[in-house]
Amino acid sequence: MRLFVGWDVGGWHCDRNRESRDALVVLTLGRDGQLTLAGKAWRGSLRSTLTSHKGFDLVRAMLRHCDVSLDGAEAIMIAIDAPLGWPRAMLDLANGGDLTDVSDRDFENPYTRRQTELDLIRQGFAPLSNVRDMIGSQSTKAMHFLRAADLAPQPRARWCAGSVTAIETYPAVALKNAGCSARHGQLMDALLSRQSITKPALTDVRDALACAVVAYSASEHPETVVEPPMGYPPLEGWIIVPGSA
Repeated sequence: MRLFVGWDVGGWHCDRNRESRDALVVLTLGRDGQLTLAGKAWRGSLRSTLTSHKGFDLVRAMLRHCDVSLDGAEAIMIAIDAPLGWPRAMLDLANGGDLTDVSDRDFENPYTRRQTELDLIRQGFAPLSNVRDMIGSQSTKAMHFLRAADLAPQPRARWCAGSVTAIETYPAVALKNAGCSARHGQLMDALLSRQSITKPALTDVRDALACAVVAYSASEHPETVVEPPMGYPPLEGWIIVPGSA
């Protein structure tokens, strides 16, 4: 069985935040080969799960929230909506390294923007920065997951261990892509017909579902997603998104 997981990451203490919390959605392939929902969409706080489990047991515990049980034989792709790396220039600065030139334009500042974010900004998107915007909590939480689950960095901005692979994605881009948007819309309708999901949970679940669709695309149809360019900074990671329509 192949599972495609979307995780819209909340802050470490998002149980105190009514507007934004962790959300998980799991997709799989039905007998007819069509993408379908597995278990149920879940929204809440993953803090205690992340701090009390390690290795594959952590992945198993996370998916248990969605009523999805794992036996260890599944191939799992997890797409995460949170930065899985920090700007290299900022890390160099914090560790006593060389200074970096800073542009007059905020969106070109290498201390606050990763190369992947600069790339998306040039395309007209507005990804948040884990340095200048309020998503440092989400970023460290997602990176904690990578370490706790024993996922190791691999080429092409993947983190892997056994049958589990994780990538970073950005729902806003996925929902702009015609193919991804259509598939997301169909699955969202199916999800809403099965569960009573209202605001503000709807926004988190919608984004988690978009992430899960990207996980499917990156796993089953890698030619449809934009891979990191040659020479990208591996420690910064890269946001994997669907190609244009």
